[in-house]
Amino acid sequence: MSDWKYLDVIVPVDLSADDQQAWIRTKVVQHCVENGEWPVRIVAKSSVSIPDSPDHQEWRAAYQTGERGHGIL
Repeated sequence: MSDWKYLDVIVPVDLSADDQQAWIRTKVVQHCVENGEWPVRIVAKSSVSIPDSPDHQEWRAAYQTGERGHGIL
């Protein structure tokens, strides 16, 4: 596995906690695919409110990449 990498993800606040996590995972996977990487571990680290957009939060997702075909943790 690679060292930890980070991606800031904008998430709607009206989603359930499970749906927020799924949103973050989807955005990290999309980012990795666009960059030719395969995510193997994704952790949503923290969130902050966005003053200009009260309907959204910014989450910092930490992820590691590895060999394609391994499941995502």
